[in-house]
Amino acid sequence: MLDPTRKRFLIALCLINGLVALDSTIVATALPKIVESLAGARDYTWVVTGYLISSSVVMPVTGRLADLVAPRRLIYLGTLLFLGGSLLAGSAPGMSTLVFARVIQGLGGGTVTAVSWAVLGLAFPPSERGPASALFGASLGLASAVGPFLGGLITDALSWHWIFFVNLPLGGLAWWMLASHMPSLNPESSQRMDWGGAVLLTLWCVPLLLALSWGGSEVAWTSPLIVGLLVCFLVFSAAFAKVEQGRPDALFDLSLFRNRAFLVSSVAFFLLGAAMMGALLFLPLFLIQVANVSVTTSGLVMTPLILGVVVGSIITGRKLRESSPRPLLLVGNSLVCAGLLGLGSRLGPDTSLYEILAWSTLNGAGLGCLLPGYPVVVQNAVDRVRMGTASSFLQFLRLLGGTMGAAFLGTLLVSGMDHAVPSQLNNQFQEFGLKITVSEYQEPQKLQQLFAQSESELSSRLSNLRGGDPALLEYAKALPRPLRDELTELDKGVAVPTELQQQALASLSQQLESIGAQVEKTVERALAGEIAFLFRLCGLLTALSLIVTIFIGGGPLPQGETQPDHGPSDLPEEAS
Repeated sequence: MLDPTRKRFLIALCLINGLVALDSTIVATALPKIVESLAGARDYTWVVTGYLISSSVVMPVTGRLADLVAPRRLIYLGTLLFLGGSLLAGSAPGMSTLVFARVIQGLGGGTVTAVSWAVLGLAFPPSERGPASALFGASLGLASAVGPFLGGLITDALSWHWIFFVNLPLGGLAWWMLASHMPSLNPESSQRMDWGGAVLLTLWCVPLLLALSWGGSEVAWTSPLIVGLLVCFLVFSAAFAKVEQGRPDALFDLSLFRNRAFLVSSVAFFLLGAAMMGALLFLPLFLIQVANVSVTTSGLVMTPLILGVVVGSIITGRKLRESSPRPLLLVGNSLVCAGLLGLGSRLGPDTSLYEILAWSTLNGAGLGCLLPGYPVVVQNAVDRVRMGTASSFLQFLRLLGGTMGAAFLGTLLVSGMDHAVPSQLNNQFQEFGLKITVSEYQEPQKLQQLFAQSESELSSRLSNLRGGDPALLEYAKALPRPLRDELTELDKGVAVPTELQQQALASLSQQLESIGAQVEKTVERALAGEIAFLFRLCGLLTALSLIVTIFIGGGPLPQGETQPDHGPSDLPEEAS
């Protein structure tokens, strides 16, 4: 049982980190209103990308700093940056200011998250890390999942500014609680900070994240920009590995990978980060685009996933006190794998929402076991001197896995839709001089514009169908046969009668309406099939995580009040 002081400290950590997690997803549903208000459609992607990059890059750096300076200072600094960025974002007069504010928010949020995981390992003895990490992980999962729903709700009820302003009173409360109850933790190492390594990490991390964020959406994967970014990533990541190897004060001690528990947890957490995209990114897309439910209803359908994370985390926290973490991690991976494969095998235009709820609950329960489980394993497997480095790098890998997973799966979705939508649909439109794209299949407004364009084009051409113009006569072949025959037999110099024009336009409108309905159904089936395939792929990633986790070792967690002082390379191996 946690003592009152540690409990209040944990509540403060959960509160400030919940706000950080909330801000990573709450912006999504508010973006259309933000773009409309600030007239910054060209730069809107940077509102998300700026936060992602700054929070990702700062995690390993501040995690290492947590081993070298008092973590209390870093928590305060991160909270101050996050709240300052929130104030600036909420009052931003233009898109450039908002993007800058989001970068500041990301720096603060990444610092808070990285140092908080390290502090959990330093402030709580091994016997209490399970329950503490479980509650902490549950708060992060809950905040991330409800972010889009709250973003839409707050934007509609108040304005988009308040999705940022809401952080200020709650963040201020968390600041006060941290100042009152955070224990004094002295630095565990006398080494110096490796700022050169931090620069090299930034030089390979930023190009990689930019390439993953832009590739396939903003520009083609084969474009010079993306290729150049990936080349920068390869060059600077190789330089980072070479420079860091063997350095006593390295930003990241590569010898940590000789620790079996850390290595297995890192690989599994990376795979889990990629697989989680199936549940968190593509399920809402299916619900809105295929099941045709509202954004609010989509958020409600995600509720069992959220509750599953919370309940699974609580159960995991209790069980970690009593037994080895490996069974819980194996069960968690199995539940997530079953949930993803279940969705992958059952999703379709006619799938019941109740069935989706059932599979989502399995996903949530499994994630509830895994999100706190792997960090606890790492915290109990490394010495206190490297607690911040190991904990922050594990979270960095999960975030990197999620980013890579989103980019890879998104590319597969677009590519799959290009092949899944039958080519004869385009052929039917081409008869009327039209060529449409997959994005237009999925947007009724664009489809209506195309119909209006087609009718206007036909009206114009019929009005000028005289003189036997071969091109116009060829165009008339797109009409039904009786009208086509009558038009093509007109003598030169004779205008098309008004009554005949009206018949042609009415016939065209009827055909377009029929084709539009056919397109809508075809796209729904194709999108459902492609999303189902992505769920199956995510299930396979989780199966790989399950296989890797088998080798994590099966010994019990230490139960003492102090952390064993062993290095990463001489940690005793646990029996499998």
